Amino acid sequence: MKLALLGYRKWALNAFSLIQKEYPMHDYTVITNPDEVGDLEDCVVLGAGWSWLISNEFLAKNEMVALVHPSDLPEYAGGTPIQHQILDGLLNTKATLFEVTNKLDAGPIIYKTDFSLSGSMDDIFVSLTKATMDLFSNFLDNYPDIPRLSQKVGMVRKRLTPDQSQLSADDFKTMSVFDIYNHIRCREYPYPNAYIEDHSGRLYFSNVRFEKSE
Repeated sequence: MKLALLGYRKWALNAFSLIQKEYPMHDYTVITNPDEVGDLEDCVVLGAGWSWLISNEFLAKNEMVALVHPSDLPEYAGGTPIQHQILDGLLNTKATLFEVTNKLDAGPIIYKTDFSLSGSMDDIFVSLTKATMDLFSNFLDNYPDIPRLSQKVGMVRKRLTPDQSQLSADDFKTMSVFDIYNHIRCREYPYPNAYIEDHSGRLYFSNVRFEKSE
């Protein structure tokens, strides 16, 4: 099978390396840059950690295109799904492999698997690498007999912006410690760090630790 893997995040590339070792029989192409996508055709395409829209032209000239979305679709469709879920207090969720269509994150669902939102972003990415491996393995074990379950499309979340990483002095008075922890940890590298600022400058937060009250 001609198999193209789309992704550029470190956690996604880790999953790609593992899947190539586990399924060496396929002819792989790894694409990390959107400028290279136009050269692909007649491929089965699997993606994870991919931030760019996929054109109708690309969909038409390839056999199938499926992406991993780190939420339990249709919940948290759209941008920065990990951050939105953490800010809503979720500690466990699902990753969804879905077929790409011309509507954002709205194509038929293929498979889902559990993954954890606990700990640091590094911890979350380790869990997401494993979830991606589970989804891709399930796909490759069963292709071309792939299920497709239509979504009931709901709200599409907007991508968080860097200015939304700011914490104010009032936030420290009104937010719980756990909410502040979530605000900071979901914006650890590679995302814009949480920060507080005044006339003297800006203080960034990362690598926070939370201990629950007894």
